Amino acid sequence: MNRSQRLKTGDMVEHQNGLVGLVTNVEMMYPGNPYSPIGRIEVDWLGDSPGWWRRGLKFDAISIKRVISRGVGKGSQV
Repeated sequence: MNRSQRLKTGDMVEHQNGLVGLVTNVEMMYPGNPYSPIGRIEVDWLGDSPGWWRRGLKFDAISIKRVISRGVGKGSQV
């Protein structure tokens, strides 16, 4: 994943192992700092999930290969 991309809740992502999921929570590495990189994310998988995964588990955002689709931002719904 390109470092300039910022993950947001609602983004559809592809993991390094090829599985696809929706980002449900993003945790910043340095909360409160506007320039903080993303630390960990929580994903709900579409279809199959990795063997190591369980609901509520946050993992490193570096393992995301790419963002497939951007989620709709807060306040942009008409």
